[in-house]
Amino acid sequence: MADRWINRTDAATLIPKEVVLDLINGVRKQSVAMRLLRRLPNMSSDQGKFSVLEMLPRAGFVKRNAGLKPVSKVAWAEKELVVGEIAVILAVPDAIIADAEYDIWGEIRPLVIESFGRIFDEQVFNGGLPNVPAEWPRGLIPMTIAAGNVVQEGTGGDILADVARMITMQYKKAYDVTGVAAQRTLQAELLDVRDDNRQFLFASPTAGAGTSLFGVPAEYVDQGVWDVEKATAIAGDWNNAVYSIRSDVSFTLSNTAVLNDEDGRIWLNSFQQDCTAFRAVMRVAWQVADPVDIDRVDADGRRLDNVFPFAVLTPGPVTP
Repeated sequence: MADRWINRTDAATLIPKEVVLDLINGVRKQSVAMRLLRRLPNMSSDQGKFSVLEMLPRAGFVKRNAGLKPVSKVAWAEKELVVGEIAVILAVPDAIIADAEYDIWGEIRPLVIESFGRIFDEQVFNGGLPNVPAEWPRGLIPMTIAAGNVVQEGTGGDILADVARMITMQYKKAYDVTGVAAQRTLQAELLDVRDDNRQFLFASPTAGAGTSLFGVPAEYVDQGVWDVEKATAIAGDWNNAVYSIRSDVSFTLSNTAVLNDEDGRIWLNSFQQDCTAFRAVMRVAWQVADPVDIDRVDADGRRLDNVFPFAVLTPGPVTP
């Protein structure tokens, strides 16, 4: 099981040779979902609840001459925030740590943070990852498909028209559209869109920066995080999707840790095998809030069945 830890070959570029090493660390990618979702205050326990409006009062005119005033009510629904834990353990032989010219832990930390962001994005957009809390939403893309807010690519004439139809779908349902999240290949397609004079409509965005689609900020998600077979893009009012941090990313080093596999077999004894284990843990929760709005209720003030704060652009037909 020795291949589970960082070996000398893996860290070879960090160990001094006859040439001067030049490590260039780019800007670490952060979670796209966390940039879009509305952040709630940090949680003080592993479970929490918040209330959203579920039924609005309906006022009405009163008949002249002792007419009865209409009676209505307001109702709230509770949404649960349940903490899920994201974690990883890395093991490095002490000899490599001693021989490395650079701070290995300093190099590992931003990579771990990037990994945490990617796994959170994957669950928020796609859903379906193992070991997430049962109370978490399915994932925004499958939830949006199930709600029927779907625009299929090719139905608008070109990719830009398809994106416009996706955004317009939400405007027609009285939702604001505060952002678009999309697979990165859409960015490439949009850069090739031209006007009637064959002039490009989009300029190449600055590295690491988002772009704007019809005045709506757009974020692009890397391959491996976004399920390209299910969706091309998703747009909506991201204030209706929230997240909260129970505890920020914590890092722990141990040279006495004993690591087991899922069957309980020991595959690393740090003290006996002269290794240091690096553990990173983050605890986070997220939920779709979607309070009722006066423009999306029936005559009794109850939410209409066919509304959801997001719409999705799909590469082909989908099954809810």
